[in-house]
Amino acid sequence: MPTVTNNKKRVFFYIVWLITAFGAYKVLNGYLSLIVISIMYSILVHPVYLWLTKKLRNNTKLASILTIIISFFIIVVPLILAGNLFVSEALRFKETVLFDGGSALTSVDRYVAIANDLTSRIPGINDVIDPKSIENLVITGAKNVSKFLVSKALHIGSSSVAIITDFFLFLIVVYFMIPKIPKLREYIQKVSPLEDKIDRLYMDRATTMMITLVKGTFLIALVQGMFGGLFLWLAGVDFVFTLSLAMVILAVLPIIGTAFVTIPIGLFLLASGDIVGGSIILLGQIIVMSNVDNILRAELASRETPLHPALLLLSLIGGLQIFGFLGFIYGPVLMILFMTSMEIYLKHYKY
Repeated sequence: MPTVTNNKKRVFFYIVWLITAFGAYKVLNGYLSLIVISIMYSILVHPVYLWLTKKLRNNTKLASILTIIISFFIIVVPLILAGNLFVSEALRFKETVLFDGGSALTSVDRYVAIANDLTSRIPGINDVIDPKSIENLVITGAKNVSKFLVSKALHIGSSSVAIITDFFLFLIVVYFMIPKIPKLREYIQKVSPLEDKIDRLYMDRATTMMITLVKGTFLIALVQGMFGGLFLWLAGVDFVFTLSLAMVILAVLPIIGTAFVTIPIGLFLLASGDIVGGSIILLGQIIVMSNVDNILRAELASRETPLHPALLLLSLIGGLQIFGFLGFIYGPVLMILFMTSMEIYLKHYKY
């Protein structure tokens, strides 16, 4: 009987591995994002699990269940409430655009008159804004925005069954994944041909970036959005929740921030004669919201994964374009892993 050489065995094994890996990918293809989110979520709540495990005398199953329940009420319930508020406000916005057009156009005429009066006082500017063109622009833009908001709200409602199914799958994966995070790290180190210290550097950087994004970026953005919504509400601005949600999203993006929303609205109120409302928004932005980032980031954000603000901004936007909403996390994590690879190359493989 002819002997099989080691090379042939190796080639045959790799063929089998590729076939089974491709089959596993096809089976799990529809749930890859859910698996990745579950792993990330398990990493984020793992410190809570460890604390509960100590308090419950190493009862790992009960600790996993309590970790999921606590995080559910802290994260998921507020998201559900926020989604309901967004849907109701989107529908109200559509009704306002469709049925309250007359008063809206009257407001446009008044604000255009104010703008023309202000520009006429500036030397060298003789152009006059045409109210009709502004009215057409406002009506078209408002209807497009309302259609977009309502379509998104209806899409969320129509896909509620799939969302509920994915959510229960998410809970199951998280329940089994939380206690296995240390073993997952060990398994990656065993599989990787790199040195253990390099594997740990990759994993530590990716983990720290995820925690930094949640604690140092998303949480700060949420606080800024809440303060911005409070100031808008005190100023009597309508559609506060939608504008607050926009401020949270803009606060995540470096350089842009909540001022992109508050400054124009505050100046607009001042120009239209609402001195109190405009002052509340502008002073709130300058005194409170601009300092929230400085105060909280020093306490929450980690300095272990320095990523230049320009790279962070590009990775956030690029991640959104490629991966959708999850690109907020995928983009920066991939970027920090690339920067870590460059650092490892310079230290270990250049010479």
